[in-house]
Amino acid sequence: MVYNGSIIAGATTQTYTATQNGTYMVMISDANTCTATSNTISVTNVGINKLQNNLQGAISKPNPFENYFDLDLVSKQEIKNNYN
Repeated sequence: MVYNGSIIAGATTQTYTATQNGTYMVMISDANTCTATSNTISVTNVGINKLQNNLQGAISKPNPFENYFDLDLVSKQEIKNNYN
């Protein structure tokens, strides 16, 4: 895993949880030192400390998605007014 152009030491498993905002990409290499890299992805809003007490759910759209999705965090009232 690469963060803002620098290799992340120890990030060698199939999954990685971003801990900082920035750009990330995956880089792989084989025994012959051939490498390949993925496109970069920009990660923002890492480290939301506390969600509102009235938060009740999350709506992802579009569903199904291919390359991107939006995640809306919603309250009980918003669900009642907009999603029923």
